[in-house]
Parts: sequence; structure tokens; C-alpha cells
Amino acid sequence: MQKILTIILVILLYSCGGDSPITPPPSIDYHTNDQQFIDNLVLLNNSIENEDVIDRITTTDFIDDSTGSKYYKIKQLNLNNMSLDSIPNSIIDLDSLKILYLSNNQIEFLPEDICNLNDQLDSLDVSNNLLCNPHVPICITNIEPTLTAFFASQNGCSYQMSLKDRNFIKRMILENWTAVSENDSEYDSLWTLLNNEDNITWQEFIEEDMETLESTVVSRIVTLKYEGFNSDIHTIPPEIGVVDSLKFIHLSHNDLSAIPTEMGDLKRLQFLYLDHNKIDNCILNGKNLFTLMKQSLP
Repeated sequence: MQKILTIILVILLYSCGGDSPITPPPSIDYHTNDQQFIDNLVLLNNSIENEDVIDRITTTDFIDDSTGSKYYKIKQLNLNNMSLDSIPNSIIDLDSLKILYLSNNQIEFLPEDICNLNDQLDSLDVSNNLLCNPHVPICITNIEPTLTAFFASQNGCSYQMSLKDRNFIKRMILENWTAVSENDSEYDSLWTLLNNEDNITWQEFIEEDMETLESTVVSRIVTLKYEGFNSDIHTIPPEIGVVDSLKFIHLSHNDLSAIPTEMGDLKRLQFLYLDHNKIDNCILNGKNLFTLMKQSLP
């Protein structure tokens, strides 16, 4: 009888508004782009787990206006000292990212489009990595006041690039894309395009330093492949004449009507491709460049 009364009492308590089981609040997920980046980062780097990355993230709340759903977006990434060797391309989709720390890792290459983040980042640190090659994006090398200082900030890097060769790339951009300035994010993107491995080959030379007169190893451009840009490339700046390491130049399918006389100073030049432009003939410093073109044909 006592057992029956106890059961009835419990039923009455629930029916009269007694405490009901507590339902935990719904969990908040990362936004799709941010979760994709986390997944990609873990997939590319065997040294880390998902939880390792989550612990290094500072988030900001995001509410989808169309659905009312609440998400986390990545505001700060502190990935220092994680033995990372790769950063996924999906990092450029982190549109709330303000602070990015990547120092003391094993990173040799960064995504080509990482400069797209440049305008939104308040702080960026890539020091003490292995970014010791000619294809480091310009927005990354510009972290330091000079190119020499940037390469010195990398682990065991004594790499040097020819400033006159880099200046040629700069002039190519500014003279062909005249609406772009050095402070534009588009300038960084064009630099990455013109200096990627498909369009430029660098090679190390031993040359005399103009200031110290000592022999030094410096990286120079030996192959230039700016083909198929059509009307985007309509001029070649005279600064090409000092890129005297050039051996192969591919300028087919552009909108060139002339080439600078300084190209006649390229004593190492072996092959030149100028077909599908608007150039009729050119003899520079006694050298018929069309002879080089004919020699380069299969």
C-alpha cells in the first residue's frame, strides 16, 4: 500500500509542474567554411589532431540572417610551434580572420592566394619557417622591411634574390595593369601570378655584390613565360635589359606592337617566342631577334 502511494505521489508531482529533466542547449557549430579549413589542416598535417587546432582558435559569433542559425567563425589562429608543413588553400575562405600566427613551423610554401587575406588581417607572423624560395608571395615578404630581412627571419635561410629581376616584375605589373598600385591587393595577386612556377624559373648564380665586392649566391630569372595574356600584356618595360640572366623568353599570344631596344643586351638569350603579337620586325644592337625566334621553332 505504501509503495502504491509513493508512485501516485511521484505522478502528481510531475503532473503539477514539478521539475522536468533539463534539456542541454543546442551545440554551436563552426561555419561551413571554417570547419572545412580545420578539417583540411588536420588532413594535410599528420602531426596534429582536430582537438589540437580547436584549442588554438579564438572565435566570433555569426548569425545567418536567412535561417537565424548561430555559428562560430574563426577570428584568431594561433598555430605557432605545431610542426605544421602545409596550410590549406581553404584558409582564404576565413572571412572573419584577423590574427594569424604561423611561426616556428616547417612551412615551405603558402597558398598562392593567401594575399587575398591581407586587407582583413591585423597581425601576421610567419617567422622561423622554411619559406626560403623565390615564390614566396610578395605580401608575405613585405612583412619585413627588406627582402634580406625576411629571408633572415626563416630557419637557416641565406637565400638572396636579385632586386633588379624583382624590379622587372614590378614594372611589368605597373605598366600593363595601369589602374593597379603597389598598395592594392590586386597588385599582390598579379605578382603571385607573374612569379608562379609556371611563368618564371629562377636559378642561382655566383655574382659580385655591388656594395661589398664579395662573391655571393643570388637567384636570377632564367626563363620567362608570359604567354596567352592577350590584351593584358601590351608592353615590355625596358628594365628587362638588366635581367641579363634570361635564356628563354616566351611572349606569344599577347598584344605587343614593339619590344624595348634593351632586349638586345640579353647576351645569354637563346630562344625568343613572339608569335601572335603585332610586331613586324626588330633588329636590336645588331642582333635580329626574329632569328632567335626561327631558331626556337621545332
